[in-house]
Amino acid sequence: LLDLGHRRFGVIAGIQANNDRVQDRIAGVRLALAERGLTFDDDCLVECRYDICEARAGTARVLGARPRPTALVCINDVLALGAIFECQARGIDVPGEVSVFGFDDLEFAQHMHPALSTVRVPTDRVGEEALDQLIARVRRQPGIVHSREIEVDLIPRGSTAPPAGSRKRRPARSHTKR
Repeated sequence: LLDLGHRRFGVIAGIQANNDRVQDRIAGVRLALAERGLTFDDDCLVECRYDICEARAGTARVLGARPRPTALVCINDVLALGAIFECQARGIDVPGEVSVFGFDDLEFAQHMHPALSTVRVPTDRVGEEALDQLIARVRRQPGIVHSREIEVDLIPRGSTAPPAGSRKRRPARSHTKR
């Protein structure tokens, strides 16, 4: 989204309390913006349950910010689906007026209209790593690693585009680390 030219972001997130994954994803958004010299407006962060209706309500709040964000980063694809539904219900073109980005690449993401740009997480690999760590802990083996980076894929699709008035092109498919 930054490479496409977006500078005003909203975040639709799950509940942060007792959820390190949500906390880490929000921290990642803040870090990515800071690395580009941008700050994040906390008024554009909404926490809600992983529920389409709650995501729609959260999106409505974020879209009320002035200036309105040109991009919505959703902490998972279910929240992104709700965000797109709310934009469509309000007559806001996705991605012409607001880009929407998800996380997880759930099966429905490629079948939506517009298809959802997202991050594909190799859940099988995450599960294997977790199982290896659990077995090592049960066996009291030394060298337990509490955190490990696993490669994820950026999947650009139709829900993201340069902000209105920008002529930046969509970047090529890339790989990032989580």
